[in-house]
Amino acid sequence: MGLLLAPWLLLLVAVPGGIDGSRVNANCEWTGDSSFPIDQQNTADQQHLVADAQLAEELAIRYADAEHKRLFGYEGHGGLIENGRLRDRCMATLVDAIENRHAVTGEQVRIARGQRNRPFDLAVGLSFLPLYCFGATMAGLVLRRRFSSDQPHVGLVVTGLTSVAASFLGLQVGQLWSSLWEIRRVGNGHISSFRAATHNLWAHEHPGALLVGGIVLFWVMALLCYRLVSDDKHVSTEVRAPHGILLH
Repeated sequence: MGLLLAPWLLLLVAVPGGIDGSRVNANCEWTGDSSFPIDQQNTADQQHLVADAQLAEELAIRYADAEHKRLFGYEGHGGLIENGRLRDRCMATLVDAIENRHAVTGEQVRIARGQRNRPFDLAVGLSFLPLYCFGATMAGLVLRRRFSSDQPHVGLVVTGLTSVAASFLGLQVGQLWSSLWEIRRVGNGHISSFRAATHNLWAHEHPGALLVGGIVLFWVMALLCYRLVSDDKHVSTEVRAPHGILLH
């Protein structure tokens, strides 16, 4: 139980490290920041710069979305105004504020925009594993009971095909799971491509490894299901045996 709860607890710790909600506004205003030079060798300073850079993205997006709502009655498409130039002007203003307060360059701010919160990404991935394992277990039980009376090679072939399909589906659902937590992290349902660190790139760069991992994990759960069903049958046989002796 502790292993299952660990990633969820880690998420609760990592999520507050996202966008600072107390500094969010739709007016393209930079507030709540003290002035000090960023030391690139200091981890805390680096984290502060990343938080500022990603907050600036959020403020620019919200500013453009609010303007779109004022003009057209609904928000969520602020990047379409002037082909994104309205949002970009706001972002430039905010980057200037960061540069002035922390003695950094625009390039340093750009790099900081793309930094992911690794503990957060790890926790999101680990938190999805119990869901995938549960689904694989349910599928394994169905397959075992459905094909238990057939030849062994039939069950192996069906399990193999199902494992590939389940892993592929798991990749899609896993992306949706990550998106839901990303919305929670930034505090905004508009997951714009303008954000430099919108997605966990590891999942995009190594889909093959994730697919193979999902297949292997499915087989592990299928094996556990096989033993579980076999143990149930063994126990049932032992329970019925005394009755047969008495009737004899």
